[in-house]
Amino acid sequence: STWGEGSIAMLAVLAFVAAQPSVDSLVQTFQVLTEQSGAIQDALRNSNTADLDRLHELIHHISRTVDGEKAARRTWFDVYLSILPFQILFSVFVYFALGRYNRKYLRKEAPPEPNPIPTTDKSKKKKKNKKLSVFDELGELHEEHINPFVNNTIAITKHERIKMSILASFLFPIRVVLLIFSLLTCSLICTIATLGLSKKNLREKPLSLWRRMIRYPCVWLFRLTLFAFGFLWVEMSGKRLSSRETRIIVCNHNGFVDPVVIQYLFSSSAVGKEEIARMPIIGVITTAFQTMFVDRTSPTSRHDTLTMIEERSSNHNWPPVMIFPEGTCTNGQGLITFRNGAFNPGKPVQPVCLQYPYQHLDVACVKHGPQMLFLTFKMMCQFYNRVQVHYFPLYCPNEEEKKDAKLFAANVRQVMSDYLQVPTTDHTFDDVLLQMFAKKLGEPMDRTVVQLQQIRKFLHVDLNSAKENLERFAALDTQKKGWITLEQFAQAFHREISNDIKDLFQSMDHDHDGLLDFQDFLIGVSAINERGPQKTKDALKLKDKST
Repeated sequence: STWGEGSIAMLAVLAFVAAQPSVDSLVQTFQVLTEQSGAIQDALRNSNTADLDRLHELIHHISRTVDGEKAARRTWFDVYLSILPFQILFSVFVYFALGRYNRKYLRKEAPPEPNPIPTTDKSKKKKKNKKLSVFDELGELHEEHINPFVNNTIAITKHERIKMSILASFLFPIRVVLLIFSLLTCSLICTIATLGLSKKNLREKPLSLWRRMIRYPCVWLFRLTLFAFGFLWVEMSGKRLSSRETRIIVCNHNGFVDPVVIQYLFSSSAVGKEEIARMPIIGVITTAFQTMFVDRTSPTSRHDTLTMIEERSSNHNWPPVMIFPEGTCTNGQGLITFRNGAFNPGKPVQPVCLQYPYQHLDVACVKHGPQMLFLTFKMMCQFYNRVQVHYFPLYCPNEEEKKDAKLFAANVRQVMSDYLQVPTTDHTFDDVLLQMFAKKLGEPMDRTVVQLQQIRKFLHVDLNSAKENLERFAALDTQKKGWITLEQFAQAFHREISNDIKDLFQSMDHDHDGLLDFQDFLIGVSAINERGPQKTKDALKLKDKST
């Protein structure tokens, strides 16, 4: 049937409306329809009632649609306008809070001007031959060394404060949501994958295939976690070996991001401290990946872990074992002493190096640096962060290295050091424990790193004796600056300042600035104590090297 002019007009309206690509065009269409409604009604005058009703219904439908779109757009815009003042206020708050952080934690008092101790007539006669022989022998202990336990970007520059305060309002909330989603989802998946298994089963038996399949999405959630931390991509070089080709992976340790990167790449069975198992969410995830937890204060726990490492590295049903042989986090400026755990089995290992090139943010999670939560906040308030992963070829030990785990560890460390172009140092986890003890005593942590392992080559100094001397040093350092003066040093011997005390102080003061730091104090006092009561008395008389 023919609809006449009214039907043709209605079809034209429908075609015109359907051809509009956007809401704005739809609004314009409705405006045209409204203006031309009289003409349309004249055109429909000879049409039947049904056609006219259909056109009116179409116009009303367009009107409701356009009004709804306008209302929605006004709603979102109004919501944003209502949030914007809070974002601005939060940015201002972050800016001033970061400034307060700088003033509170980075107020470093410059040491006083060098105050050389005046020499006595007796010492003038002896000229430069005035040092005790023990201090001459220990001279190399005073050489300048890097401190691998200090974060290099503790200070926040003004440029960083402005950038972080802006991104804290806009980018940080998005990344927090992604991080919470990834961790909660991963924890839920791990809980499902380990249903019905006891801690003993997880420790002694590898997960079955179907449980590992349930756990597999966690790999991509680890990648999402890295994305939330600001690592938009992972730069890789070298060849990653399969679990059949390598059973043990050793890696340098910079911070809490390292395990996430390694698990994303290898899905390995790691070795970690026992405290991690008790952490909410993180403990569930690490337990599901059958981490070998170590109680650092228990010799039995260490022995059990070594046994598990050997068993898992020999059984291909287990995932590869991943170990951070340094045993603690460093700032990447050097490789500290490797522990022997990964090398005791005498099996081939694949070294892996992680690097975090930076300009504004050092992600090292060390004792002398930002705490974990604040470091996480700083990472999320960067435009992006970088991580580089380098896979080394499989390192197969020779017969000598198989028999000597210490030699094996030292050689692997040297290979990694050569690639990273950083030195190897004699620092150990004992230095970290000493730092933690210094923090309790109120001493500056960065001035109590003494390389105990190197001192042990010359003196019988263990961690307990170092703590005792640190406690003694802290009692003398009343201002908690990390050094003591001649007057304070004399108090350690409960004596008045005499020529003997002055000469001994000068012998221990390796840089002759009139101050003793903890390393000077520890080496000097330990050397004197090892001479016995009568020899200590002789030392205080300051015998020269020829005596």
